[in-house]
Amino acid sequence: MKLIRDRVQITVSDDLNGKLSGEKDLRILYVYEGQAVLHLDGTDVSLRRDDFYVINSGDAADYRMEQPGFTGMI
Repeated sequence: MKLIRDRVQITVSDDLNGKLSGEKDLRILYVYEGQAVLHLDGTDVSLRRDDFYVINSGDAADYRMEQPGFTGMI
């Protein structure tokens, strides 16, 4: 097995709305505090504190905060 070291960027936001464009990398949306709704492929996914969702590379999504809080994206 070959281990490749690479940097991981973590973005923390208190924005009430956000867009996750169709990047070529896999992304993880994590709700640190509050509640959010993730809209992906015509489906809404409710996320609460400590929930996370993995978004495939190339998929565009957006989210909105239902309760003020913080989200993180890896």
